[in-house]
Amino acid sequence: MVWIHGGGFWFGNGNSDYYLPLSLVQEDVIVVTLNYRLGALGFISLPEEGIWGNAGLKDQRLALQWIQENIAQFNGDPNNVTLFGESAGAAAVHLHMYADHAHKLFHKAIMQSGTANMEWVFQNNPEYKVRKLAKEMGLESTTDTKELLKFLQSPKITPLHMLEKTVSTLTADERRRQLPLAFKPVIEDSQSPDAFIKQPILDRLKQADSVAIPSIMGYNSAEGLAMMVNAMRKVEEYDRDFKRMVPRNIPLNPDDPELEIIARQMRDFYMNGRSLSPKVFNELANILTDYHFAIDMQLAAEWQVRLQPKSPLYFYQFDYVGGRNFYKTILQMSKLKGASHGDELFYLFQMAGNEDMGSEDDRRTTKQMSELWANFAKTGNPTPEPGAVGCTWKAVNTGLSEKDTFNLNYLLINGNQCQMKENPDKERMEFWRGIYEKYSSPIDYSRLSSKL
Repeated sequence: MVWIHGGGFWFGNGNSDYYLPLSLVQEDVIVVTLNYRLGALGFISLPEEGIWGNAGLKDQRLALQWIQENIAQFNGDPNNVTLFGESAGAAAVHLHMYADHAHKLFHKAIMQSGTANMEWVFQNNPEYKVRKLAKEMGLESTTDTKELLKFLQSPKITPLHMLEKTVSTLTADERRRQLPLAFKPVIEDSQSPDAFIKQPILDRLKQADSVAIPSIMGYNSAEGLAMMVNAMRKVEEYDRDFKRMVPRNIPLNPDDPELEIIARQMRDFYMNGRSLSPKVFNELANILTDYHFAIDMQLAAEWQVRLQPKSPLYFYQFDYVGGRNFYKTILQMSKLKGASHGDELFYLFQMAGNEDMGSEDDRRTTKQMSELWANFAKTGNPTPEPGAVGCTWKAVNTGLSEKDTFNLNYLLINGNQCQMKENPDKERMEFWRGIYEKYSSPIDYSRLSSKL
C-alpha cells in the first residue's frame, strides 16, 4: 500500500512522525509512504524552457517505479500495489488512475476526500503564476523566458524565499473564493517528453472503457469544518459577499448577475434565507463540504460507474466523531456536527510518540477501517468474507445506461457498526444537480469517446 499525503500540493510530508501505519501493518500489508516536491518547486510550469510542470506528480511516479523494482526485497508483491491518499494526495491518486502508467505501476486505488475533478485541483493561469512569483522575488518584468529561468535558478533564490512569496502570486479572487492554492497540477504542453497529464481532466474522465482499476472513494461528513476558520472570523464580510461561496467550476464570469441568483438560492436552501451567523455554522460547513468535496466526488463516482464497468467502485462516508478526530479538535470545532476534513486519517495512522489509541470505540473504528482498507489492498474487495468486519461493503451498481438513474450505495462508517446506505446527502446533491444542469452539463453523452 503506497501512501500519498495531502496538503494542497503545497505543504505536508509522508514521514512516519505523522503517518505511522501501525494499525495497517498489523493487517499483514506493507505500507510505503513517500515525499514529493511541493509548491512552486513541484508545480511551476515554464514550457518554453522545458519546465513542463507536474514535477511533484512525476516524483510520485518515480517512487512507484522504484517500488516495482525493489519492493520484493521487502517481501512485497510488485503485482499487487494499491495507491492511496487523502485530499490533494487523493486527487493525485485519481490522476495516476487515469494516466498511462496506471495498470503497470499499481493495480488498485483509494481516494479519501479528493478526486482530480474537484474545483481546487488544477492551476489557474500557470504562465501568470511563474512570472508573478519571479516579480515578487525581485525580477523586473521580462518577456524573455530564458532570463526568467536563469533568475529562478540563481543561488539567491532559496526554497524558503519561494515559499514566503507564494501567497503573493494569488489573485484577489483566488483569495476570496476559498482554498487559495497557487501552484498545482497543469495540463502539459503537447511537446512534453514525459507528460503526466495530456488533456483536460474532465475529457479524460469521460473516455469510456479506459480504466480497469478497482477503487475506493469517499469523504467525511463535515469536510467543510476545516475551511471555516476564515469565514468564522469574517462573518459579516462573508454574509455581504455570499457569491464567494458559488463554486468556481460553474462557468460564469465574476460579474455575471446569475452569480447573485445562485448565491440567493444557496442561502435559501441551506439556511432558510437567514443571515450568516454562529447559529447557522453547521449549515455553512455543509456548503463548504459540498462546494469543495461532495459535489465533484459524487460526480466522479457517477462517471466511473457509468463509463468504467471494469473498475468496481466502493464508496464510503466517514461520520465518526471520537477521541482521534484531531483536526476537529485542533480547529476547536467540537460543538459542530460531523467529522472534519482529515479526521479519518488518525484511525488509519498513528503519530510517533502518541501511542494512545483512544476509547474502545476509537480502537474498534481503527481496527475496522484498517481491515477494510487492507482487505481491499489484498483482494480488491474490502469485505471478501461477508460480515467478517461487522458488515458487508457492496460495490456501487455498474452497467447503467444513459437513461438509468444513478444511485450511490455507500458504506457509512460511524463507529457503531458500518452499514450500507444509499445516496449520501441526497437533498443537497439534488439541489446542486439542478444548478449544474442549468449552467453546465455534468455528463454530455453525445461527446463520450466510446460506447456506453
